[in-house]
Amino acid sequence: MVNASLTETRKFFRNFLASSLVNIGNASNRLWKMTDAIDIRHLEQYVFGDRSLLDEILTIYIDQATMLLERLDAASDDQSWHSTAHTLKGASRGVGAWAVGDLAEAAEKLTGPARLAERVDMIERLRSTGQVAIEFARAYRG
Repeated sequence: MVNASLTETRKFFRNFLASSLVNIGNASNRLWKMTDAIDIRHLEQYVFGDRSLLDEILTIYIDQATMLLERLDAASDDQSWHSTAHTLKGASRGVGAWAVGDLAEAAEKLTGPARLAERVDMIERLRSTGQVAIEFARAYRG
């Protein structure tokens, strides 16, 4: 990707966030201290100083995180719960919203009838943490 044009780089990131297929950052190998809801330094290493691309990625994340949190709240079966939590995990880690990504990873595991009560608590935690990341992204955009 070093030789890729800026247009190709933009396409890559649009697809990357839109599909949430890439999971950058694994909680087990990250050594950092979180001070912001989104680790902008993590995201900046992929946009090569292009502020408009960074803003576009944050806009996509805002839209996607909002939609996924609503879907998770409405998830009525294990498959939709797990799939939605997994997608939120990937989207969040992709932009450096580590706390949301880590909670979404924990949420993925809350399947089965015995875990329904835990989902209620998890939804509240995700909604709260997700809203902080969304508001941070809104404030950071240029």
